[in-house]
Amino acid sequence: PYEDAFLVKKTSDQLNLTVGSNNTVEFDSEVYDVGGNFSSNVFTAPSNGKYVFFARLRVKKDNLSSGKHYTLKFVTDAGTYDTEQVPGNATTGLGMQGMIIAHMDANDTCEVQILPQTGASAGADIKGDTNLKTYFGGYKIG
Repeated sequence: PYEDAFLVKKTSDQLNLTVGSNNTVEFDSEVYDVGGNFSSNVFTAPSNGKYVFFARLRVKKDNLSSGKHYTLKFVTDAGTYDTEQVPGNATTGLGMQGMIIAHMDANDTCEVQILPQTGASAGADIKGDTNLKTYFGGYKIG
């Protein structure tokens, strides 16, 4: 019952997000990976079932467009889940989080992406540090 769980984080900044395009969030440090199913920014389901996925992204205020929206996405083989669309704030930065429950077949994948709205300033950055400011996790529930 305690299989197929992971939590990963960013320890370094991801610079210059591409405006108007889905940007895969790059996670560079595993907190834990029970079952060894997370690799290269992607979780791969080892078996059929329902999985909970959650993520939090922190976008730095530098080069962030106020009033333009940024969308947090979970991209799976079964479809894309847009979980939160938040307007940027050039004064304080941007924090966004989301959670989904997805049916996954064996070998289906899930990754996190961010979409800066067309018209946003080029060059927004995702913050990374040794704490859990930007992370992605999941586990099987059945």
